[in-house]
Amino acid sequence: MSKVLLLSACIAACSFAPAFAQSGDGIIREGEGQRRKQLDARELKPFDFSTFAKLSDWKNGSALSAGDAAGKPILILTWTDYVPQSKRALALAKRMSERHGPNGLIVVAAHSAEEWTALGKIEQPKDAVFLVAHDKDGEFRKAIASDSDPDFYVIDRAGQLRFADIVTESVEAACEKVVSEATEAAAGENDRLKGLAEAAAIELRRTEALRQGVDLTSMPEVSFEEPSMEVYKAAKWPKPPEDQNARQQVAPGETYDPFADLPKFTIPDTAWFPMKPQGKGRITVCYFWHPDSRFTLSQIDPFEMLQRQLGRDAYVVGILSPLGDNSGQSTLNMKPEFIAESFRKFVTQKGLRHTFAADPDGSLFEMTKKSYQNLSSGFPIPWGFIVSSDGTMHWWGHLNSAAGRAALDKILAVDPGVIARRKAEDEHIRSRTGK
Repeated sequence: MSKVLLLSACIAACSFAPAFAQSGDGIIREGEGQRRKQLDARELKPFDFSTFAKLSDWKNGSALSAGDAAGKPILILTWTDYVPQSKRALALAKRMSERHGPNGLIVVAAHSAEEWTALGKIEQPKDAVFLVAHDKDGEFRKAIASDSDPDFYVIDRAGQLRFADIVTESVEAACEKVVSEATEAAAGENDRLKGLAEAAAIELRRTEALRQGVDLTSMPEVSFEEPSMEVYKAAKWPKPPEDQNARQQVAPGETYDPFADLPKFTIPDTAWFPMKPQGKGRITVCYFWHPDSRFTLSQIDPFEMLQRQLGRDAYVVGILSPLGDNSGQSTLNMKPEFIAESFRKFVTQKGLRHTFAADPDGSLFEMTKKSYQNLSSGFPIPWGFIVSSDGTMHWWGHLNSAAGRAALDKILAVDPGVIARRKAEDEHIRSRTGK
């Protein structure tokens, strides 16, 4: 089992409040704290279809019932039409209806109480069910624990609330998932997660047995011969995200090489907290956050878990960055005293094991965005990058995407420094245990 999958399974087993995605599904949830825990508890439970009776003034069809929806996936949107962000969300819901309506997807768009009478006619896509209704008293939003417009919820073919309050960037993936599933597969999702958690527990016990009681976290650094530059270049690294601007600038007759001129990860020693990690033969997994960007705060605990899961093979680093918008501008506080206080509050008080560093001018964050052209609505979290043991940045972007998870597994598997360090540690353990 991969270490990334192991982390996902442990999250499922412990009912851990998700920061980016649950159980390896790649779907990013919104919210935090007690509300997020309540929403998590509702997922993979039968949805109460009587909740739709709290809506009125249905358009494009009658009120949705359990009988009408049997065996069909449903996308729920709460929106307020005069709010620009809500308008974009409605356009996304219509695209999902056009794409997946012929395969059974039902869309229910619940408008807020305000200015319902000013709402114009909303056309229903061909071969699709796109229902519009009025939440005139806010009771529907209250029942599904929607806290702001727009919010998205997804019900699967088995009638379960599959995804509760997900970010806009995850709507397409969530719809793809529930539309492509058979009813039986959706109903068996709880069993799949239970099996995943049990497999994770077995893997953890197996690893402990193999280590013969040797605590790697307290084991001293073992010296080893570091691989040469040629060995690093020959490793089968995952393909990094392509820089479209660089591709367009390739001279006629030449071939674009995404592996050429990969950036180096460099941060001054003074920018680390509590200090720069020491020890060779490890990769580095970095994620971006800022104390005033509430959405990114929910990443800290899961990345602490990731540090513990990856053990001595990796350093996990939280990069405090201004998180500029697509123009590179940001109003987030990056004064030295603010950074120092943030580290004290979020690191010292929580007793975290993983390391933190500062990116005061946001240059690292901006570098990771250059390969992506579709971030106009914001970046998905966790957003960051992965560095090999020789300090080369090999992958950057959405760390919990399929590409991000695959890159982490691949880099761990092929990194020459990690391989060399593991070999030296195994020899050290054998010398201690005689096995």
